[in-house]
Amino acid sequence: MMQPIQIAALIVAVIHLARIISLWKNSKIPTKAAVFWFLIWFAVLVIVFFTPAIDALSKPIGVGRGIDLVVYVAILGLFYVVFQLYMKIDKLEREITKLVREIALKK
Repeated sequence: MMQPIQIAALIVAVIHLARIISLWKNSKIPTKAAVFWFLIWFAVLVIVFFTPAIDALSKPIGVGRGIDLVVYVAILGLFYVVFQLYMKIDKLEREITKLVREIALKK
């Protein structure tokens, strides 16, 4: 029998998977982004429904429980995404500053 958390995760993941497919079909997101987010939500389903396998993977690495391994990996992934976003924002700010200077000098 499925646990309530598994039911909730299934509903959320299926909704997001359907949304990603819809956005991709309507050309609202690029294929690369669609594949990335599809894999993320598919991984959520795998983690939720195959917890014994995740537990087995965590033991040799030295992590007590599978969910702890998932949390550690998720935090590392989030740090990477935040860093990448920071770099993109910084680049955009520099480009905007350059454009504003060029426009100001023309006037």
